[in-house]
Amino acid sequence: MTVYDLIIDGSNLLLYGMTAKNKETFVANLAEFREKLIYFSKRGKRTLLCVDKFTIDKIKNDKIKINESIENFEKIIEENSAAVIYSDYEMAEYALKFGCPIVTNDKFKTWRNGTEKNKKSKITVEEWKVIYQQRVLHKIDGNSKFTTIPPLQHRQINFVGESLTDIQAQEILHLKEENEMLKRRNDLIMATNASLRKGIAANSGGK
Repeated sequence: MTVYDLIIDGSNLLLYGMTAKNKETFVANLAEFREKLIYFSKRGKRTLLCVDKFTIDKIKNDKIKINESIENFEKIIEENSAAVIYSDYEMAEYALKFGCPIVTNDKFKTWRNGTEKNKKSKITVEEWKVIYQQRVLHKIDGNSKFTTIPPLQHRQINFVGESLTDIQAQEILHLKEENEMLKRRNDLIMATNASLRKGIAANSGGK
């Protein structure tokens, strides 16, 4: 089974900058979208790209404008082996299955407070809360470059021309990232276990 480090909310990355005020004139930049995806591969992250069907259909119907052809957009989806989803809960299920965070600025507010539900979803409110807490946020920095918050470190270390101190500092950063990933996976497991215990207690009448 393929193991992932991150689940990417593709629609959230693609439509970054779209607001209620500019949605009629907003144009999604596919070149920038490609660069965002490359950001993760350059840092050695195994990612699962998720794009919702609603966004795909809107692009195909020209309700969301893109600066290149539909064929180019579909090629990005295909080349990145994107998972086409119909609801956020499917993305959350991937996060739980692989024990990794979602790269998104979405707050999942309605899922967390229980007002949004789906009969097919088995994600509990407790699990949604942890998924929200573990989100990897993203932005365009002062140099107009895409970055996560905090920035991910490059996986490859360039030993040529670097001091031992610099190399050790980079290795420490990598270890910190790995430890953070393990902590996130543990927190997801704990949230799932808490939900299971709650369900068992409810089914047994709290005994």
